[in-house]
Amino acid sequence: IAVHCQEIDSKKYRQLKQLNQTFVVLFHKPNCYACEQFKPSYNNAKEKLQGMVELTTMNCDLDDNKYACSNNEITSLPTIKIFNHNGKRRAPITYSGQRTSADLVYWVKNNERKPFTQVGTVTKLNKELQNLDQFLLILTDSKVGPTTYKISRVYKGKTFVKTDFKSQDLQNLKSEVKQVANNETSIIFCLKSKCNLFNGKKNV
Repeated sequence: IAVHCQEIDSKKYRQLKQLNQTFVVLFHKPNCYACEQFKPSYNNAKEKLQGMVELTTMNCDLDDNKYACSNNEITSLPTIKIFNHNGKRRAPITYSGQRTSADLVYWVKNNERKPFTQVGTVTKLNKELQNLDQFLLILTDSKVGPTTYKISRVYKGKTFVKTDFKSQDLQNLKSEVKQVANNETSIIFCLKSKCNLFNGKKNV
Protein backbone atom coordinates (compact mmCIF):
# COMPACT_ATOMS: atom_id res chain seq x y z
CA ILE A 1 0.00 0.00 0.00
CA ALA A 2 1.46 3.34 -1.05
CA VAL A 3 2.01 5.89 1.69
CA HIS A 4 1.19 9.51 0.88
CA CYS A 5 2.24 12.53 2.90
CA GLN A 6 -0.32 14.66 4.68
CA GLU A 7 -1.08 17.97 2.97
CA ILE A 8 -1.18 20.59 5.72
CA ASP A 9 -2.56 24.11 5.95
CA SER A 10 -1.28 26.96 8.11
CA LYS A 11 -3.42 25.87 11.09
CA LYS A 12 -2.05 22.32 11.07
CA TYR A 13 1.45 23.73 10.56
CA ARG A 14 1.13 25.77 13.77
CA GLN A 15 -0.22 22.76 15.65
CA LEU A 16 2.75 20.64 14.60
CA LYS A 17 5.20 23.31 15.74
CA GLN A 18 3.53 23.45 19.16
CA LEU A 19 3.80 19.66 19.62
CA ASN A 20 7.58 20.11 19.90
CA GLN A 21 8.15 16.95 17.85
CA THR A 22 10.32 16.92 14.74
CA PHE A 23 8.42 17.24 11.46
CA VAL A 24 9.33 17.95 7.84
CA VAL A 25 7.53 20.08 5.25
CA LEU A 26 7.86 19.90 1.48
CA PHE A 27 6.80 23.33 0.20
CA HIS A 28 5.41 23.05 -3.33
CA LYS A 29 2.95 24.29 -5.96
CA PRO A 30 0.74 22.14 -8.23
CA ASN A 31 2.27 23.62 -11.41
CA CYS A 32 5.84 22.89 -10.25
CA TYR A 33 7.22 20.08 -12.42
CA ALA A 34 10.25 19.47 -10.18
CA CYS A 35 7.92 19.17 -7.17
CA GLU A 36 5.80 16.52 -8.86
CA GLN A 37 8.92 14.64 -9.96
CA PHE A 38 10.20 14.51 -6.39
CA LYS A 39 6.95 13.49 -4.68
CA PRO A 40 7.35 9.71 -5.23
CA SER A 41 10.76 9.80 -3.51
CA TYR A 42 9.34 11.99 -0.75
CA ASN A 43 6.45 9.58 -0.19
CA ASN A 44 8.93 6.71 -0.07
CA ALA A 45 10.89 8.54 2.64
CA LYS A 46 7.61 9.07 4.49
CA GLU A 47 7.02 5.30 4.47
CA LYS A 48 10.50 4.58 5.86
CA LEU A 49 10.06 7.15 8.65
CA GLN A 50 6.43 6.38 9.46
CA GLY A 51 5.72 6.45 13.18
CA MET A 52 9.02 8.21 13.87
CA VAL A 53 9.09 11.57 12.05
CA GLU A 54 6.11 13.20 10.33
CA LEU A 55 6.69 14.18 6.68
CA THR A 56 4.13 16.62 5.27
CA THR A 57 3.54 18.88 2.25
CA MET A 58 2.27 22.45 1.94
CA ASN A 59 0.81 24.09 -1.17
CA CYS A 60 2.20 27.63 -1.38
CA ASP A 61 -0.40 28.56 -4.02
CA LEU A 62 -3.21 28.60 -1.46
CA ASP A 63 -3.96 31.97 0.12
CA ASP A 64 -4.18 30.41 3.58
CA ASN A 65 -0.61 29.12 3.28
CA LYS A 66 1.08 32.14 1.73
CA TYR A 67 2.09 33.69 5.04
CA ALA A 68 3.72 30.44 6.25
CA CYS A 69 5.57 30.06 2.94
CA SER A 70 6.71 33.69 3.01
CA ASN A 71 7.71 33.51 6.67
CA ASN A 72 9.88 30.47 5.89
CA GLU A 73 11.54 32.36 3.01
CA ILE A 74 10.38 29.96 0.31
CA THR A 75 11.86 31.46 -2.85
CA SER A 76 12.33 28.31 -4.95
CA LEU A 77 10.43 25.06 -5.27
CA PRO A 78 10.51 22.41 -4.11
CA THR A 79 11.95 23.40 -0.73
CA ILE A 80 12.17 20.99 2.20
CA LYS A 81 12.59 22.19 5.78
CA ILE A 82 12.84 20.32 9.07
CA PHE A 83 11.24 21.85 12.18
CA ASN A 84 11.75 21.20 15.91
CA HIS A 85 15.12 19.67 15.07
CA ASN A 86 18.08 18.85 17.33
CA GLY A 87 20.10 21.96 16.45
CA LYS A 88 20.87 24.81 18.85
CA ARG A 89 19.03 27.40 16.75
CA ARG A 90 15.23 27.35 16.62
CA ALA A 91 15.05 28.31 12.95
CA PRO A 92 14.19 25.40 10.61
CA ILE A 93 16.94 23.74 8.59
CA THR A 94 16.68 23.63 4.80
CA TYR A 95 17.48 20.40 2.96
CA SER A 96 20.21 20.78 0.33
CA GLY A 97 20.97 17.16 -0.54
CA GLN A 98 20.07 14.95 -3.47
CA ARG A 99 16.38 14.45 -4.17
CA THR A 100 16.37 10.76 -3.32
CA SER A 101 14.49 9.02 -0.52
CA ALA A 102 17.68 7.47 0.89
CA ASP A 103 19.49 10.83 1.17
CA LEU A 104 16.42 12.50 2.66
CA VAL A 105 15.91 9.76 5.27
CA TYR A 106 19.59 9.97 6.25
CA TRP A 107 19.33 13.75 6.63
CA VAL A 108 16.14 13.58 8.69
CA LYS A 109 17.59 10.97 11.07
CA ASN A 110 20.69 13.11 11.60
CA ASN A 111 18.65 16.22 12.38
CA GLU A 112 15.61 14.90 14.23
CA ARG A 113 15.03 15.57 17.91
CA LYS A 114 14.62 12.08 19.35
CA PRO A 115 12.25 11.60 22.33
CA PHE A 116 14.82 9.30 23.95
CA THR A 117 18.56 8.84 24.52
CA GLN A 118 20.12 5.74 22.97
CA VAL A 119 22.74 4.02 25.17
CA GLY A 120 25.36 1.31 24.75
CA THR A 121 25.20 -0.55 28.06
CA VAL A 122 22.99 -0.29 31.12
CA THR A 123 25.85 -0.37 33.61
CA LYS A 124 27.47 2.72 32.08
CA LEU A 125 24.29 4.61 32.90
CA ASN A 126 24.48 4.02 36.64
CA LYS A 127 25.80 7.46 37.59
CA GLU A 128 23.42 9.38 35.39
CA LEU A 129 20.37 7.32 36.33
CA GLN A 130 21.04 7.60 40.05
CA ASN A 131 20.71 11.38 39.76
CA LEU A 132 17.25 11.07 38.22
CA ASP A 133 14.11 10.75 40.34
CA GLN A 134 12.15 9.23 37.48
CA PHE A 135 13.01 7.75 34.10
CA LEU A 136 11.95 5.14 31.56
CA LEU A 137 14.33 2.48 30.27
CA ILE A 138 13.42 0.54 27.11
CA LEU A 139 15.39 -2.63 26.37
CA THR A 140 14.70 -4.06 22.91
CA ASP A 141 16.07 -6.89 20.79
CA SER A 142 15.58 -4.91 17.59
CA LYS A 143 16.60 -1.57 16.16
CA VAL A 144 14.85 1.66 17.12
CA GLY A 145 11.48 1.83 15.38
CA PRO A 146 7.95 3.28 15.63
CA THR A 147 7.15 1.36 18.84
CA THR A 148 10.11 2.95 20.65
CA TYR A 149 8.99 6.41 19.55
CA LYS A 150 5.38 5.76 20.57
CA ILE A 151 6.29 4.55 24.07
CA SER A 152 8.75 7.43 24.60
CA ARG A 153 6.21 10.07 23.55
CA VAL A 154 3.48 8.65 25.76
CA TYR A 155 5.85 8.67 28.74
CA LYS A 156 6.92 12.30 28.15
CA GLY A 157 9.84 12.03 30.57
CA LYS A 158 13.52 11.13 30.47
CA THR A 159 13.76 7.99 28.34
CA PHE A 160 16.75 5.75 27.62
CA VAL A 161 16.84 3.02 24.96
CA LYS A 162 19.16 0.00 24.75
CA THR A 163 18.87 -1.87 21.45
CA ASP A 164 19.98 -5.19 19.99
CA PHE A 165 20.16 -7.22 23.18
CA LYS A 166 19.61 -10.98 23.05
CA SER A 167 16.81 -12.81 24.86
CA GLN A 168 19.38 -15.04 26.62
CA ASP A 169 20.86 -11.90 28.20
CA LEU A 170 17.53 -10.89 29.72
CA GLN A 171 18.25 -12.15 33.24
CA ASN A 172 21.63 -10.40 33.37
CA LEU A 173 20.05 -7.19 32.15
CA LYS A 174 17.34 -7.42 34.81
CA SER A 175 20.05 -7.75 37.46
CA GLU A 176 21.88 -4.71 36.09
CA VAL A 177 18.67 -2.71 35.97
CA LYS A 178 17.83 -3.53 39.59
CA GLN A 179 21.02 -1.77 40.66
CA VAL A 180 19.72 1.57 39.39
CA ALA A 181 15.96 1.08 39.57
CA ASN A 182 13.70 2.58 42.23
CA ASN A 183 9.96 2.90 42.81
CA GLU A 184 9.70 5.71 40.26
CA THR A 185 11.48 3.76 37.52
CA SER A 186 9.65 2.21 34.58
CA ILE A 187 11.42 -0.52 32.62
CA ILE A 188 10.05 -2.01 29.42
CA PHE A 189 11.39 -5.13 27.71
CA CYS A 190 10.56 -5.54 24.01
CA LEU A 191 11.19 -9.03 22.62
CA LYS A 192 9.96 -10.18 19.20
CA SER A 193 7.82 -7.03 18.86
CA LYS A 194 6.01 -7.68 22.18
CA CYS A 195 6.62 -5.15 24.93
CA ASN A 196 6.01 -5.65 28.64
CA LEU A 197 6.65 -3.66 31.78
CA PHE A 198 9.39 -4.85 34.12
CA ASN A 199 6.87 -6.64 36.37
CA GLY A 200 5.66 -8.58 33.31
CA LYS A 201 2.00 -7.94 34.11
CA LYS A 202 1.11 -5.19 31.69
CA ASN A 203 1.39 -5.11 27.91
CA VAL A 204 2.21 -1.87 26.13
